[in-house]
Amino acid sequence: MNGVTVDNVAQHVLELSRDPLPSGHVFTLHAELEGLKLAPVLERLLEGWGAMGYNLMSLGEYFDSQPNKNFPRHETAVGEVTGRTGTLAVQGPEFLV
Repeated sequence: MNGVTVDNVAQHVLELSRDPLPSGHVFTLHAELEGLKLAPVLERLLEGWGAMGYNLMSLGEYFDSQPNKNFPRHETAVGEVTGRTGTLAVQGPEFLV
């Protein structure tokens, strides 16, 4: 996928997340991939995000830490993601803007 391999995917994701968004970043961990097959990649990601100053936490902890809970709302859609097989739940259009 566009030159991204197991050997450089961590650096690619770190580059994509280098500039923090006002609402933060959410990374979806798949136990069967990052927890097992790609554990070294996950280790590099965690080290990289830590070095970038990100505060790593669960999604529940993140939600609880937000004072006004005024997040963008998006529909959930079914779609495909490049590099993954099958259909997945993906972020759809924003609503309640």
